[in-house]
Amino acid sequence: MKVHGHHTAPEDDPTGHSVSTIRIDGMNPVDSPLLPRNVVIITDWADIDRLADPAKNLLLYPWSPSPSLQQAIATRPFAELPQMELTLPKDNAAGTATIVENQLVRHLLTELAPALTAFASISPGHTLHLSLRKTREQSCPLFHTDRFAVRLLCTLRGPGTEWLDDEQVTRKGLGRGDNRKVAGPDATIYAAQPFQILILKGDAGFGTAAPSVVHRSPVVPASSDGRWYLRIDPVLTTRPMIHEWSRL
Repeated sequence: MKVHGHHTAPEDDPTGHSVSTIRIDGMNPVDSPLLPRNVVIITDWADIDRLADPAKNLLLYPWSPSPSLQQAIATRPFAELPQMELTLPKDNAAGTATIVENQLVRHLLTELAPALTAFASISPGHTLHLSLRKTREQSCPLFHTDRFAVRLLCTLRGPGTEWLDDEQVTRKGLGRGDNRKVAGPDATIYAAQPFQILILKGDAGFGTAAPSVVHRSPVVPASSDGRWYLRIDPVLTTRPMIHEWSRL
């Protein structure tokens, strides 16, 4: 596996941070000096337990959708990309596609079935909350950690989630409303590519104790239609089934 870094200046960082976009070629995982130490890369969902490593708080899976799915996502007008909120028993994660009506979402969730099953296997509780969201804004511009034990994120169109190497994080700066208090001027911001699936450790704890991954939403360039992404969280309380559709 080869890991490539492409560096550009993000639009909202007056400190001049660079963004290292992770692009992975090949299917044989090896360590790379371009990767932060808190990341583990897998190419087989059978290896998802590697996220339990106390030195790792972010798992990256380089998903490769079928050409037909990639084309369907790329050519659909942004305004017609669906948004969805769905809560379901995690034991039925692999069958999620069978309960949705939208053809594009059905195609998407069918191909994502192995990822949904793997994520369900490590999620606490008995329920998952799945959402497809789209935005033309930077939803969470401040570096932060999540309150969940684990969260799955996958950008399907537009820029991907950004995160920091633990060794470059000043955690006492979190929650103070200033990214410069969290990441110093020499810090590198890492960014996922579309279709790379991320599983993030959060504050609720997962496996062996490890710090939560510090991350944020990416800037959506003015030249882009927007960002469309999948988010899945474990639900620890009983909630009714939700199935809502809307468009921007």
